[in-house]
Amino acid sequence: MPFRIIIFLVAAVFSATAQQKALRFVDADTKRPVVDADVYADSLFIAATDANGNVKVDISGSYKNLIIKHVSYEKRVVSRDSLAVQKVYQLKKFAHVLDEVVLNNLGKQDSLVGPQLNFSWGDKAATYIAYSNDHFISKLRFRVTNFGGVKGMNYLPFMANIYTYDTITRLPGKPLLPQDILVENKDGNKWAEADVSSYRLKVPKEGICITFIIPAKDRGTADDFVWSKVGRIAAVPALEIADGDKKEFSFLYGYVLNGRAYINEWCRVKRKHYMMEIDLEE
Repeated sequence: MPFRIIIFLVAAVFSATAQQKALRFVDADTKRPVVDADVYADSLFIAATDANGNVKVDISGSYKNLIIKHVSYEKRVVSRDSLAVQKVYQLKKFAHVLDEVVLNNLGKQDSLVGPQLNFSWGDKAATYIAYSNDHFISKLRFRVTNFGGVKGMNYLPFMANIYTYDTITRLPGKPLLPQDILVENKDGNKWAEADVSSYRLKVPKEGICITFIIPAKDRGTADDFVWSKVGRIAAVPALEIADGDKKEFSFLYGYVLNGRAYINEWCRVKRKHYMMEIDLEE
C-alpha cells in the first residue's frame, strides 16, 4: 500500500475518533453524577451514563439535539451546537410527589394524576396500545429501572397481564389472560420481556392496555422494603416514563396522593406514559 494512502487512512481514523466527546451529567443540587441516565440523539438511543455520570457521544452527527432521560430527573434537551463548548450538564430532580387530582366535567373516571415514579405492593400501571394490524401478540415488553439510588431493582420479578380498553369509561377494562403472568428479568435487562405467543391474542380495533402489576403483600410475610435516597420504598422495580401524546397514554391503580390511598379504581396519568410495548408476530 502506498505510503500516502496509509497516511490518509490514519488521518481519517484520527478524524473520526476526534469527534467523540465525553459528556458528564450531574445532579443540579448535589453536583453528584447521575448514573444510568439514557442519552438519545434525537430519537436514537446512544448509551446510558456510567458510574461517574459520563457518556461518550459523536458531536459531529446529523442529529439536532441530545435528549437525556432518567426516572428520577426531568428530561433535558441539549442542542448539538453546545456540545463543542460545554462538557458538564445539570439535571433537575423530580419532586417525588404526585400532582393534584384534576376533575373535568366528564366525571371521576377522567381524573388525571401525575406520574408515579416508584411503585409499592398492590400497585398497577397500564399503558394503552393502539391497533396496528391483525398479527398475533408475541411479547410484552417493559422498560424497567431502579429507583431512589437502590441498585438491582430492575432484576426483581413482577406480574403482567393484558386488559381490554373500555371505550365507554375510557379506562382499562377486563384482563384477557386467564391469570397474571410472572415476568422475571434475571439478567437485569432494560427491557424485561414476557412471551405471550401461546395465547394467540390480537389487538382489537379499540386497542388494549398492557398492564404492569406489583402483587399485594400477604399479611405475615416479610416486610420487603428498603431505604433509598428518598426514604423507605418497596423493593420492587420501577417503570420509565416518557412524554405522552394522543396515541400513548397510561393509567394508575392503587396509588397514594397526599397521604390518602386511592384503591379499586383506575385514573389516567397526566401528559405522560409508562414505557410498555408489545411485539407482534411477523
